[in-house]
Amino acid sequence: MMQPSLLKRRHGFKLVVIVYDVGSASAATICAAAARVYDLLFLCDCALKYVKETFSSIAQFAPTLDTTGHTESDITQVLRELAPDGIVTFSEYRLAQVSRYAEALALSGHSAGVIEKLTDKYQQRQALALAGVPSTKSVIVGDSPQQVAAQTGLPAVLKPRNGAGSLHTYLVHSVEELSEKVQQLHASGEYVLEAYLQGNPDAAGEGWGDYVSVESLHLPGHTQQVCITGKFPLVSAFRETGMVIPHTLSPSLEESIFTLERAAINALGIEQGITHTEIKLTQDGPKIIEINGRLGGFLPEIIKRNSGTNLVLAALDLSVGTFPRVNPVNRERVTYQFFITPQAGVCGEFMHLAGVDHIARLPGVVHVEQRVRRGEHVDWRTGTQSLMAIVYGSSPNHRDVMNTVNEVRNLCNAEFMLDDARQ
Repeated sequence: MMQPSLLKRRHGFKLVVIVYDVGSASAATICAAAARVYDLLFLCDCALKYVKETFSSIAQFAPTLDTTGHTESDITQVLRELAPDGIVTFSEYRLAQVSRYAEALALSGHSAGVIEKLTDKYQQRQALALAGVPSTKSVIVGDSPQQVAAQTGLPAVLKPRNGAGSLHTYLVHSVEELSEKVQQLHASGEYVLEAYLQGNPDAAGEGWGDYVSVESLHLPGHTQQVCITGKFPLVSAFRETGMVIPHTLSPSLEESIFTLERAAINALGIEQGITHTEIKLTQDGPKIIEINGRLGGFLPEIIKRNSGTNLVLAALDLSVGTFPRVNPVNRERVTYQFFITPQAGVCGEFMHLAGVDHIARLPGVVHVEQRVRRGEHVDWRTGTQSLMAIVYGSSPNHRDVMNTVNEVRNLCNAEFMLDDARQ
């Protein structure tokens, strides 16, 4: 029989179960957010790579339930005896599992139908199209790349049907290139091909990204949009390079984005939890890239630093049916994160990141977090999982932010022992 470790219920504190895996909040961050408000229990399946790597450290400071090798039925029975007040995940890969537990335990959560639309990119695009919400055409990649490309047009975006963080996402320009990528990726699950949304470079202004995200909170009958997060430009393979709050958009475009996001949320029937919606800024107006049914990656830190709103705590609140307090965006100072990513094509052993000490002394830089250690393997194709460092900072205005980021680009130089150099 599974038994929780370190779980000591405090009088008057509600219990929230965290189904843990790689995602937008670490166990330490979740515990810090909950400390004075909730008791927590982390469900940890060590058959999952990330959980296996982190379980021993988590078990030292957080209540855990080791579910490795147990069925969902067995786990549900244990949870039923513990009588939790809420259940949530910060991982894209555990959303469906949380939905099933929530239904079995009569707790707040996305329904099975909503989960299908949130985690399956093809089903999501179909639902948006049916509701008339501007998005992009999506086709399941089958045995005939030529037929698929004819439906979307070229260039087009090849991406996993289920996934997160720009993992294995590629822009393809020809049927030949599409066929080659499909052959390379055939063993890694289903893929979809989506019509490429051409961004408007003038929408956010020179030097800024042509897409944004909207973070929103939901309970039945009550939805609140937290903010629009501006972005730095994408680099090859749709890898993100950072974000900024407040954004640089015009008031009219801001209102169009909020209106579009509301329509998309309604089209998918979302009534619970947090959503992270990515929106492309095109010449024809904003269009939905995708809607995620969980807290977006890297966003808790920048939003908390800008406005004081703790979205990790907000997710816990929503799981027990409490609508959280949200502070307005602080427009007096510009808060940013800038991602230092490997160049396209880099696959190899990380050796050194030069320039970090100089970057840390730049005006407005609060902290530089190096995310890879010497000897670790880096693969540029793994999206945000391959970030080498993050620069956290703030400045009085967007111009100063851009000047600092340009200095970071000039100062930073990464050294690798490339895989092909060993052969």
